[in-house]
Amino acid sequence: MAKKKQKHDGSILRRGENTWRVFVSGGVDKDGKRVRKSFTVHGSHPEAQQAQRRAQRELLQNGPSSSMQLKEWAETWLAEGK
Repeated sequence: MAKKKQKHDGSILRRGENTWRVFVSGGVDKDGKRVRKSFTVHGSHPEAQQAQRRAQRELLQNGPSSSMQLKEWAETWLAEGK
């Protein structure tokens, strides 16, 4: 059975013969903007999947947190008067 796609997995699009466009998502930054990375892989689909997993690990380890801290959210919520 195939593995179910997880949130923030990204996507892989075929661009041509043995050429793939890879997208990975790293959640959101402190300003609430999406953090995304894309690049091209020349090779087979499994090679593109491997490159995607490697980029995803790097982005999640080195990138911003995928969610806002509770304190930050509460301060924003209170400031907006909600």
